[in-house]
Amino acid sequence: MGLRRGKSDKADSKVIGLYGLKFQEDFRVNVFIDADFLDLQLLLAQRKRV
Repeated sequence: MGLRRGKSDKADSKVIGLYGLKFQEDFRVNVFIDADFLDLQLLLAQRKRV
């Protein structure tokens, strides 16, 4: 994005939109994880820290 003059919401939204178009094939759709699976992941992460 860099430094530029004329900062406004309209200019910022245009830059964000162009960024999204440029990298749209790299975006992933978030898939919500089952609550039990999430609990297991958290427990395993805690175990690694201990």
